[in-house]
Amino acid sequence: MHWVDAVGQAELVRSGEVSAAELTELAIERIERLDPSVNALVFRRFERARQEAAAGFAGAVFGGVPFLLKDAVQHSEGDRYQQGMRFLRDHPWTSPHDSELTRRYKAAGLVLLGRTNVPELTLSRPPSPWRSVRRAIRGRPPTPREVEWRIRRRRGIGHGPRGARKRHGGSIRIPASCCGLVA
Repeated sequence: MHWVDAVGQAELVRSGEVSAAELTELAIERIERLDPSVNALVFRRFERARQEAAAGFAGAVFGGVPFLLKDAVQHSEGDRYQQGMRFLRDHPWTSPHDSELTRRYKAAGLVLLGRTNVPELTLSRPPSPWRSVRRAIRGRPPTPREVEWRIRRRRGIGHGPRGARKRHGGSIRIPASCCGLVA
């Protein structure tokens, strides 16, 4: 199921071939199995995701599709937000509301599973897939070459907000390229 894209997963939920709860459990199981090697998540909201998946998504375009938010820019109500900062890791802050884009993700039926690891203040990105990036909270995620898959792919997870500075560009381009898309 993990190779089926969001459109395909939403169609499987609409057709009744799989439930949103089943998709959510499959995604959680995969995260729990792979994240110790990948180091992708800094915040997990699995219990809330399970509750939201069980509630249903009548008419939502991406109803029941599991999704991750980058731990930058987007706030989600009741969830920790750190933007890669040690200070916020050590002095937890919880968002009192959803940002507009998060509200729209939820309205589209996406099930938010957690937040992904980012550089401190999202000020750096890897200049190539093989150079390291310092991560303030949990260290940098390894490239796939460094984990058991041995494939040549860049890291790219979750939503991709475009940074204000041109040299920051990669938040849309890199995840899209991992999915065979152009951004």
